[in-house]
Amino acid sequence: MPGRLVTLVGGAVLAAGAATLAAGCDSRSTPPKHLAVVRASCANSWVPTARTFIGFGDWRRTSIRIGPITLMGAKTAAHRDVAARGNIKFRTLVRPQTPVTVEIGPAARSAVGFVAEADASRSIWPAHGAPILRLAPCRADFPPVHGLRAIGYGMFLRVRRNVCVPLTVGQTRATVSIGAGRCRT
Repeated sequence: MPGRLVTLVGGAVLAAGAATLAAGCDSRSTPPKHLAVVRASCANSWVPTARTFIGFGDWRRTSIRIGPITLMGAKTAAHRDVAARGNIKFRTLVRPQTPVTVEIGPAARSAVGFVAEADASRSIWPAHGAPILRLAPCRADFPPVHGLRAIGYGMFLRVRRNVCVPLTVGQTRATVSIGAGRCRT
């Protein structure tokens, strides 16, 4: 009888250990990493005026629209060596009162990251950027400019190497070339 008890208890311990390992509760497993987020408030936004579009003559042709946002002049970044400068700023237009989350795809996170406006105004930028940018939903208490009713934000990106960057905004995905020429979608 004592032999059977040891066998039953040993079997129960082994079964519990196997179930724990199968469930992913192994002490060697690492918990999921929390991703860094850059947040832009309404205080960081600006009102688009006629001056906003200076230098963007055919801005609808050179811009990229991803869901509720428009990255002004983003198509021209494909043909510049952005990594040599180390950073780029996109004027970003957002539909009023729309909360927006922009996420860089995992494949490009080691090359490109979002930087807060306060850090972008410094002479030395952070070595890495965050993979997620959240834009606050701001009101638009002004008339449309160029037939467009939008809120403006500066989107600052730290660029370590030229790359095709997959961006997700809500359910919409698009690829933006930052110094990498033409990207396959």
